[in-house]
Amino acid sequence: MPTIHHLRYDDPDYAAKSVSQLNLVFQVWPPKDGDEVDVPTIIEKARERKCHHFTIVKDEETLAIATLFVREIFTARGSLPVGALAGVCVHPNYRGHGWGRDVVLAAFDFLPRLEVEVSLFQTGVPDFYARLGARLVFNRFHNGSNPRDPFHDAHKMIFPTSFDWPDGDIDLGGPGY
Repeated sequence: MPTIHHLRYDDPDYAAKSVSQLNLVFQVWPPKDGDEVDVPTIIEKARERKCHHFTIVKDEETLAIATLFVREIFTARGSLPVGALAGVCVHPNYRGHGWGRDVVLAAFDFLPRLEVEVSLFQTGVPDFYARLGARLVFNRFHNGSNPRDPFHDAHKMIFPTSFDWPDGDIDLGGPGY
């Protein structure tokens, strides 16, 4: 298994190392035609969110990444801090080696250090995450008074499956991730 690197938002090399990560993200999810990519602003927003990045790197090129940060959401039971899992991807030439699993499990293993019990995320590949111990949730999600779903993927999941997830509407308290 390759080494999993943990890049913290307060790392002195955060900005420089983030560029390689963004190169991978933009390769997997290219910006839409006409969309301007402001890399310094993206990096600063990630730093403000206190993002933790779990990566596999070869020759200073990021080949796999999972990002995790704390987001406070609002449920019928009250506020709930969650580990927001985002930006999970593997370089197309390196898929099939289990590296996506490796970086996601590293992120999930980090949840207790963030003092959160559950991760909430969206995905287009729910079977992948189910094999890692996650499960689908079927709440209606919104961002404040905007009734539209702030997530762009159809499937919302939590990890671990055993978490007592609330019923009802969920206010993400911010945009989807």
